[in-house]
Amino acid sequence: MSPLRALRARTRIRVAAVLCLVPLGLAWGPGTGPSELGARVPARVLLVFAATALLLAATRAPTQATVRAVRAAAGAIAVGLVLAVADRAVPAVICLAAGQMLVFPVARPRKPGVFVPAPLRR
Repeated sequence: MSPLRALRARTRIRVAAVLCLVPLGLAWGPGTGPSELGARVPARVLLVFAATALLLAATRAPTQATVRAVRAAAGAIAVGLVLAVADRAVPAVICLAAGQMLVFPVARPRKPGVFVPAPLRR
Protein backbone atom coordinates (compact mmCIF):
# COMPACT_ATOMS: atom_id res chain seq x y z
CA MET A 1 0.00 0.00 0.00
CA SER A 2 1.26 3.42 -0.92
CA PRO A 3 2.07 5.80 1.95
CA LEU A 4 0.26 8.53 0.00
CA ARG A 5 -3.02 6.68 0.52
CA ALA A 6 -2.91 7.73 4.18
CA LEU A 7 -3.27 11.39 3.17
CA ARG A 8 -6.65 12.77 2.19
CA ALA A 9 -6.98 14.16 -1.33
CA ARG A 10 -7.39 17.75 -0.10
CA THR A 11 -4.24 17.47 1.99
CA ARG A 12 -2.28 16.11 -0.97
CA ILE A 13 -3.55 18.95 -3.16
CA ARG A 14 -2.59 21.60 -0.59
CA VAL A 15 0.90 20.16 -0.13
CA ALA A 16 1.34 20.02 -3.92
CA ALA A 17 0.30 23.68 -4.17
CA VAL A 18 2.98 24.63 -1.64
CA LEU A 19 5.53 22.53 -3.53
CA CYS A 20 4.63 24.48 -6.69
CA LEU A 21 5.45 27.75 -4.95
CA VAL A 22 8.77 26.63 -3.43
CA PRO A 23 10.71 26.68 -6.76
CA LEU A 24 9.79 30.35 -7.25
CA GLY A 25 12.33 31.28 -4.59
CA LEU A 26 15.03 28.85 -5.72
CA ALA A 27 17.86 29.41 -8.17
CA TRP A 28 17.12 27.82 -11.56
CA GLY A 29 20.33 26.65 -13.15
CA PRO A 30 23.87 28.04 -13.03
CA GLY A 31 23.35 31.35 -14.85
CA THR A 32 21.61 34.45 -13.54
CA GLY A 33 21.89 36.75 -16.55
CA PRO A 34 18.94 38.50 -18.19
CA SER A 35 18.55 35.90 -20.96
CA GLU A 36 18.37 33.05 -18.46
CA LEU A 37 15.86 34.95 -16.32
CA GLY A 38 13.63 35.53 -19.35
CA ALA A 39 13.68 31.82 -20.15
CA ARG A 40 12.42 31.00 -16.65
CA VAL A 41 9.43 33.34 -16.71
CA PRO A 42 7.08 30.85 -18.50
CA ALA A 43 7.89 28.16 -15.94
CA ARG A 44 7.18 30.52 -13.07
CA VAL A 45 3.88 31.63 -14.62
CA LEU A 46 2.85 27.98 -15.01
CA LEU A 47 3.76 27.24 -11.41
CA VAL A 48 1.73 30.18 -10.10
CA PHE A 49 -1.20 29.00 -12.24
CA ALA A 50 -0.82 25.44 -10.91
CA ALA A 51 -0.65 26.58 -7.29
CA THR A 52 -3.69 28.83 -7.72
CA ALA A 53 -5.73 26.07 -9.39
CA LEU A 54 -4.73 23.56 -6.72
CA LEU A 55 -5.59 25.88 -3.84
CA LEU A 56 -8.91 26.69 -5.48
CA ALA A 57 -9.67 22.99 -5.87
CA ALA A 58 -8.60 22.21 -2.30
CA THR A 59 -10.92 24.81 -0.80
CA ARG A 60 -14.05 23.84 -2.74
CA ALA A 61 -16.27 20.79 -2.67
CA PRO A 62 -15.19 18.10 -5.15
CA THR A 63 -17.00 18.64 -8.46
CA GLN A 64 -16.20 18.12 -12.12
CA ALA A 65 -14.86 21.68 -12.25
CA THR A 66 -12.41 21.09 -9.41
CA VAL A 67 -11.25 17.82 -10.99
CA ARG A 68 -10.63 19.71 -14.24
CA ALA A 69 -8.71 22.37 -12.32
CA VAL A 70 -6.53 19.69 -10.71
CA ARG A 71 -5.92 18.10 -14.13
CA ALA A 72 -4.94 21.47 -15.61
CA ALA A 73 -2.62 22.06 -12.67
CA ALA A 74 -1.07 18.62 -13.15
CA GLY A 75 -0.37 19.53 -16.77
CA ALA A 76 1.17 22.85 -15.74
CA ILE A 77 3.34 21.08 -13.17
CA ALA A 78 4.46 18.60 -15.84
CA VAL A 79 5.47 21.40 -18.22
CA GLY A 80 7.25 23.22 -15.37
CA LEU A 81 9.03 19.98 -14.53
CA VAL A 82 10.22 19.60 -18.12
CA LEU A 83 11.47 23.20 -18.14
CA ALA A 84 13.24 22.67 -14.81
CA VAL A 85 14.93 19.52 -16.12
CA ALA A 86 16.01 21.40 -19.26
CA ASP A 87 17.45 24.15 -17.07
CA ARG A 88 19.17 21.61 -14.78
CA ALA A 89 17.47 23.08 -11.71
CA VAL A 90 17.77 20.08 -9.39
CA PRO A 91 15.94 21.54 -6.33
CA ALA A 92 13.06 22.68 -8.55
CA VAL A 93 12.92 19.25 -10.21
CA ILE A 94 12.69 17.56 -6.81
CA CYS A 95 9.88 19.87 -5.63
CA LEU A 96 7.90 19.57 -8.85
CA ALA A 97 8.31 15.80 -9.09
CA ALA A 98 7.04 15.45 -5.52
CA GLY A 99 4.11 17.73 -6.32
CA GLN A 100 3.29 15.74 -9.43
CA MET A 101 3.33 12.49 -7.45
CA LEU A 102 0.89 14.00 -4.95
CA VAL A 103 -1.48 15.36 -7.60
CA PHE A 104 -1.47 12.48 -10.08
CA PRO A 105 -3.70 10.08 -8.08
CA VAL A 106 -6.33 12.82 -7.83
CA ALA A 107 -6.00 14.01 -11.44
CA ARG A 108 -5.97 10.71 -13.28
CA PRO A 109 -9.16 9.84 -15.12
CA ARG A 110 -11.18 7.07 -13.52
CA LYS A 111 -13.73 6.51 -16.29
CA PRO A 112 -13.07 5.84 -19.97
CA GLY A 113 -13.13 9.07 -21.91
CA VAL A 114 -11.25 11.02 -24.50
CA PHE A 115 -7.74 10.14 -23.34
CA VAL A 116 -8.53 6.78 -21.79
CA PRO A 117 -9.34 3.80 -24.01
CA ALA A 118 -12.76 2.36 -23.46
CA PRO A 119 -13.06 -1.35 -22.64
CA LEU A 120 -13.63 -3.62 -25.59
CA ARG A 121 -17.17 -4.85 -26.12
CA ARG A 122 -17.68 -8.39 -27.34
